[in-house]
Amino acid sequence: MKKLLAFVCIFAMFLTCCACRDSEPETSTYTYYEDEGSGGEKTEKKSDGKTDNGSSGTKSPTVANPLKADLKGATIVIYAVDNTFTPDSKASKTDAAKAKIIEQLQKDLNCKFAVTKTDVDKLQKLAAASAASGKAIANIISTDISRLGYFITSNLVADMGKISSVDLSKDYMNAAGLPEATRFGNGRYAVAADATVGSGIVYNKRILKELGYGDNYLYDLVDQGKWTYSEYRRLSKQATKDLDGKPGMSGEDQWGNVVMDRDTGATVDLLVSANTPMIKLSDGKLVSNMSSPNIAKVANLMRDTYITDGTNYRLNGSSVTGKKAHEAFKSGKVFMEYTTTDVMSTYSTMKDEFGFIPTPKFDGANSYSCALDWNYKGIMIPAGQSATDQYNAGVVVQAYMYLMKDIYKTKRNEFVNRYFCDTKSGENFDLVVKGVTVHPAQCYAKMNETVLTGTYRVFWNYISRGVSVSSSIESTSSSLNKALSDWNTKIKDK
Repeated sequence: MKKLLAFVCIFAMFLTCCACRDSEPETSTYTYYEDEGSGGEKTEKKSDGKTDNGSSGTKSPTVANPLKADLKGATIVIYAVDNTFTPDSKASKTDAAKAKIIEQLQKDLNCKFAVTKTDVDKLQKLAAASAASGKAIANIISTDISRLGYFITSNLVADMGKISSVDLSKDYMNAAGLPEATRFGNGRYAVAADATVGSGIVYNKRILKELGYGDNYLYDLVDQGKWTYSEYRRLSKQATKDLDGKPGMSGEDQWGNVVMDRDTGATVDLLVSANTPMIKLSDGKLVSNMSSPNIAKVANLMRDTYITDGTNYRLNGSSVTGKKAHEAFKSGKVFMEYTTTDVMSTYSTMKDEFGFIPTPKFDGANSYSCALDWNYKGIMIPAGQSATDQYNAGVVVQAYMYLMKDIYKTKRNEFVNRYFCDTKSGENFDLVVKGVTVHPAQCYAKMNETVLTGTYRVFWNYISRGVSVSSSIESTSSSLNKALSDWNTKIKDK
């Protein structure tokens, strides 16, 4: 009987640890509700973002414990481009926890959320139109990180540092460094809705063994701080093999790596690791940093890794989509996939086991770091609201971030128990999340075509088209600087 009980316990542990075998995949289907209410229609004095409720700029005591505030049944109007404030509790355990947070916020703060889902382009137009008519579109908005710059430079959002119910000195308010990344003038304008989505490397354990390495080889490199691009490229070359005997590499051969977005996603990760912003803040103004020597170093490293080395599966014909490349890794044709943490559930159907490690380090970097996926959201408080409405919005944002700080634990447990194949992957997930940050250009580069061309497209033109980095920077320098200068004149009350 004791032997039988022991076997049952071991079998149960096996099922728990072999998380990548979980047969219950996450769904990405979300539901929303809409309420066409609008904010800022009361007759109270409107706030300039410096004070609220006659507080003369002093911080409200509610920021010490934001859940203690009583908003007296107020309706908080929110416009969002995703499910930040309307998570589907059936989508995943993490989203179920987020849904409970939304419920708790409304209950504890004694308020009601009226959420309208829209798209990024429509939100910009609606916000501008509302402001032109003398109204704020809502009490709170949530939009893509890449669109935050529009709202900031158009004076459509309030400086959170001047709202008395907001305390940006709290660590949980500075997730991924988004307040600093959106600093413009003396203001800080956004907080991160979810700072747990960063980049990492998923690798095939079977192929690692076939290359002659032990199970913990890559994990040990990470622990020793030796997981660098040099090692990444070396292993990619070693794993790239012509298996079908035909001239040249094809989809039937084995490839060293695949990356979904080398020109922007992987590049900005490397810029973060190199501590090299493309746009930075200097004396309260946005300035170009494209003349930094590291810009060319990063561009050369990306081109060598994903083009010149010949190890990237996406070189296998121009018709290789991101989805096809992802499936190629899952099917065992690729050794390593450069991926993001928000797609972990998709690996649960793999035949082979996988391991998860951070993205490689730039030479000289002290720690593993990456950019927050720029499709994720920043939360902002529109300008032009009444003092009371702005105060209430600040209370909600502070309380939301206060509760969201624990979502990481929920997501980690879900990954470890359902998707990851070993405990080291969970530890490496910790490293990734710890190193997630927002690159300033993620917020401002999509302001217009001029700035996009002078920043991200410099890398795209070089990596994909072979256009000289120096010539691309030189040809766009004056127009980029002028665009940034024009923006710098738009911020009021710096």
